[in-house]
Amino acid sequence: MHPVLLKIGSLEIPSYGVLVAGAFLAAAIYLQSQRRRAGLSEEQIQQVLLWALLSGILGAKIFYVALSWDYFAAKPWRVLTEFSYGFVFYGGFAGAVLGAWLFAERGGFSFLRLADLGAPATALAHAIGRLGCLAAGCCYGRPTGFFWGVRFSHPQSLVDPRWADIPLHPTQLYESVFNFGLFLFLHFYGLRSKRSREEWEQERYGRTFVCYVILYALGRAAVEFFRGDDRGGFWLGLSPAQWMSAAAILAGIGFLLGRARTFRSSAGPLDT
Repeated sequence: MHPVLLKIGSLEIPSYGVLVAGAFLAAAIYLQSQRRRAGLSEEQIQQVLLWALLSGILGAKIFYVALSWDYFAAKPWRVLTEFSYGFVFYGGFAGAVLGAWLFAERGGFSFLRLADLGAPATALAHAIGRLGCLAAGCCYGRPTGFFWGVRFSHPQSLVDPRWADIPLHPTQLYESVFNFGLFLFLHFYGLRSKRSREEWEQERYGRTFVCYVILYALGRAAVEFFRGDDRGGFWLGLSPAQWMSAAAILAGIGFLLGRARTFRSSAGPLDT
């Protein structure tokens, strides 16, 4: 692929960085266009984006360090000197959710309503961000004989040298396409909630977000079977991301069941 998008003298502009910046910009534009659904102003959207971005970066790095503990334990300063790369999506997602929750708590907003708005934006940003992974050669797949296998021959590619110029599963594209489809589904699912009766809409708060969590986890767990990069070891044949996906699915199902039970118990005889 093309890890370096543009080189001017000694200055190199990485494709990964440009696409990640584009992913954040796309999410910001989407949130601005949909902000009224959460009752937020332009300034408030900018604030929650900042909270989510900073906490997301921190969470992604913390998870990466935890999964690569032996590497960083030997030389702890690597956390700072190598901060520009090495991130885990689930860590970034957890961090961003925490940042958004803190913002909602401080501002007196409904976190679930805010999370519903952010779910499609997250899928959209992730779809674009995975194209950055494809360009850089990270998050690569296992060798494949299928005609759509991709070869990474650039000397700055992050693919294991043993697999350089060998057709590999384009796992980055698998996840990118999946996330684009997930974005479209969540966007129209959220609009359906907006058109519903107010009582029904209240009950639906959080459902778009939980749908994202469950569906993304299912897609990610499937893609993991085709990954060929080092993801921090395996337990019972499953990668850390697959175990995180399983936990996310169970948490999402638990939320939906608990939410339904809450609304059933609060409904009076006349409401049923």
